[in-house]
Amino acid sequence: MNAAESPGLRAAQAVFAFTSLVIATSCSPARDADEANVAVPPPPKATASATRVAAEDRRAHVELDERALAACIDKLRDAEDVPSSDPAVAVYRRGREAERAGRRDDARKAYFEAVQEPKSVLVPHSYYAFGWLFEEDAAQDPAKLEFAAQSYEQVLKHGQTPLALPARYRLSRIYAQQKEHEKQLSALMAVAREVTMQKAACPDQLAAAVRRDIVPAYAEMGDPRKAFNFFRPSFGAMTAADLSASLAETYDQQGKREDAQRVTAAALAGLPEPPARLCGLARLLMDARGSEARAELEKAGRVCGF
Repeated sequence: MNAAESPGLRAAQAVFAFTSLVIATSCSPARDADEANVAVPPPPKATASATRVAAEDRRAHVELDERALAACIDKLRDAEDVPSSDPAVAVYRRGREAERAGRRDDARKAYFEAVQEPKSVLVPHSYYAFGWLFEEDAAQDPAKLEFAAQSYEQVLKHGQTPLALPARYRLSRIYAQQKEHEKQLSALMAVAREVTMQKAACPDQLAAAVRRDIVPAYAEMGDPRKAFNFFRPSFGAMTAADLSASLAETYDQQGKREDAQRVTAAALAGLPEPPARLCGLARLLMDARGSEARAELEKAGRVCGF
């Protein structure tokens, strides 16, 4: 073997240990091949607050958004534009066929062969497939989430491939399940930035998913007074206002009325002409007289005319 061939050999050897572990730990009962991995964590139990109806209306779109994103990523995974000359194309397509048929072990074996072709553009696609299958396995065995995360991290090591942002988004979902909310928020913000800075795949679907997920993530650890300024650089003022309103509704459903008032006041203070939704929400939250948060909201609410 000459020196020019050695990097390819080293790359193949580098993935061998990880993918061997994948094969060794991935046996699990087959699931319906048409079952999409789109589980959504249940929303917080709503209280009898004035914001509940609006929040429930928005949740009605969650399932549709999930299906749209899953369909777009599934098409990316088909990799129909990869030429037949790619060294892994035949075995990768065999893996996709097996995965769709519910023959999960056969699919993994095919993807395992694909990642041993370091010159193939389908190596990150194969790692994404491992991550996807491990996420499905985690419904019965939560320990598999860590293997899913490792698989998606391998996708990211290959740079800006079509599945890089979807892999980062899937990592954010894993962090949410692991209660790693700081990591989740960081991953979501990275997707939000990158989806606007490059010609990303599935941009609309990913952006919608990020906007939906970032509110409950921020509610777990963020400062209500800083929410608007946190959202604004990546999303723009109007979307930041909408996210702030959703965050206020989330706090209110959780019984955190003063946090709802604080986040609304901060958003109003940052906008010379706030949207009607934010002003309407401020009016609904103008109670609990005498509280510091209520005083902040009353002052900021002057921009709405009250």
